[in-house]
Amino acid sequence: MKKIYLFLLSTLLIVCTVSATVVNVRTCGAVGNGTTDDTQAFITAIAAASTNTGNTGGILYIPAGRYLITQTLVLDRARGLIIEGEGSMGYCANFSASYCTQSVLIWGGMAGGTLMQASGTYSCSIRDLAFAGKQYGGSDANRAGILFLAVSVTGFGNIINHFENLSFTDAITGIQLGVNVSDSCNSDMSFAFVNFSNLDAAVRVKNNQGCDLLFNYSFALNCQKVFEMERSGNIMVNNLQCTNCPLVVEVLGGGRTCGTYLFNNVRLEASDGGASSRSQLLRSYPIAGTAMIRFINFQDAQWAWYENPGAQNIPLCDVGPYTTVVFDTSIFNSYVASITGSATNPATVILNNCYLDYVSPDNITYLCLTANTYGYYKMTDCRDWAKIWKNRSKWPADADMR
Repeated sequence: MKKIYLFLLSTLLIVCTVSATVVNVRTCGAVGNGTTDDTQAFITAIAAASTNTGNTGGILYIPAGRYLITQTLVLDRARGLIIEGEGSMGYCANFSASYCTQSVLIWGGMAGGTLMQASGTYSCSIRDLAFAGKQYGGSDANRAGILFLAVSVTGFGNIINHFENLSFTDAITGIQLGVNVSDSCNSDMSFAFVNFSNLDAAVRVKNNQGCDLLFNYSFALNCQKVFEMERSGNIMVNNLQCTNCPLVVEVLGGGRTCGTYLFNNVRLEASDGGASSRSQLLRSYPIAGTAMIRFINFQDAQWAWYENPGAQNIPLCDVGPYTTVVFDTSIFNSYVASITGSATNPATVILNNCYLDYVSPDNITYLCLTANTYGYYKMTDCRDWAKIWKNRSKWPADADMR
């Protein structure tokens, strides 16, 4: 059975043909050449797919092409909606339509605008799609503010959604959850095979309930921050590669009910080994309570860090009050952490079975850890290239700090 949707686009009457389960944006009038405004075609296609089969969800199919979008595309209370493209290579925004074999949404609206917004969605999927905040080679002054924004509607947020094989490039923010601390939900989401490039923040969480997030296989290039956790937590990140990203994780939220952060197999590198720039892994100063952060199999690939005099006093991790950071079976080639606690809220760092080069607990020039009066650390079963170190600690004699 087919449904017919009619709308006026550039004074031409377009017929949007919809199959029983799939809406193709091309049949709704989208051109995909990178210059024609395809916004209205997408608005119509999203509405058709969202209501096509009720709560079971429809499929919005986006064939390969470069689709210019000038207004925010809103997914309003969608249930079970699947948005599917044909690939996520973001730099395809600069290719001709005949050459482009990816599906790219390109922001062409007002500077600082939002490309796509999910409002109260449930059990939806977006896959094989690229989000570009500007035309390739265009001015940063015209780039999008947010490429994908999840916001709450009255009494309901966005939950149990899945994102796969996506790229986000050339904007202020790639993915943002919430617009303020009181936004409900925007939680319980999974992301797989997601690439971020040329962003101020790849992922930004602004609401207290923006928690229970899973990222599997992500790559970040030239992002000022990768994970900016203004609020919330309970996040797991598996297999993350970061190149030329000044800061990977910033924790400002935390809390007793959403203050855990787990990172497995993270690699941090600079194009010249850190000889001319310095990237930090972590900055943690939570204002909502404790932050418990763990890295397993972390690789610090800034092997030329010591050749950069301006970076020698910049720690890989800046650890503040309320924070505990644990590293297991990790490799370091630079100054690991500055630990700054307070009298009522200490800060702690624990290294287990780690390898350290260029730095050590005894090298006055290149110390691996520094701590103030209320900063504490333990190093257990660690080594360098030549020897196994004795266990070391700076820990309070009385385990009960209070």
